[in-house]
Amino acid sequence: MNRVFSKSVKMLILTLMSIVVVSVSAITYYSVVMEPTVSISQAVISFVQGDDWTTGSSMGTNNTYVSLDITAYPNATLTYEELVNISNTDASGHNVRLSHVSITPNGTPSVANFTFINFTLIQPDGNPVAGSDFDYTTSGNSWNTPSAMGYQSLAAGTQWAVKIETKAAAGASDGISCTIVIAVDVQV
Repeated sequence: MNRVFSKSVKMLILTLMSIVVVSVSAITYYSVVMEPTVSISQAVISFVQGDDWTTGSSMGTNNTYVSLDITAYPNATLTYEELVNISNTDASGHNVRLSHVSITPNGTPSVANFTFINFTLIQPDGNPVAGSDFDYTTSGNSWNTPSAMGYQSLAAGTQWAVKIETKAAAGASDGISCTIVIAVDVQV
């Protein structure tokens, strides 16, 4: 009996060891290496103050960030024809687009104080860039956010104005505000 027990224990140990060996070999892996060299250069697409630049607006370092201080009036459309421009300082054209990042607040009663906030890219000749409407509208307490616009070709050495139109609801409360974050995506 002791010998049968001893064989069973040996067989069990052998089985467990083979399971361990199989599981260890199943986690074998290897690595490949990527080693980028990152160089700093100035952005060729940047912001430039427009003719309608408002007090309270500010431009970030290297003109790659802008904070705009704008207003909406109840039951009246307020238009900023050229608050800020998007500038291409490169010798080549680049494709750019506006894309929604965030808007706050959203889903609260204060949103119902707004009607719309619209952004349009304007060419130097004063005409809108085709397909460049980027509109935020409200439905009750929620914002309807735009999808990213299609890429538009901004020619070398050209600036596009960003036209902004705002409107608050009739009877909107004073002091209500929202913050919109929009990315200007650039294909280099």
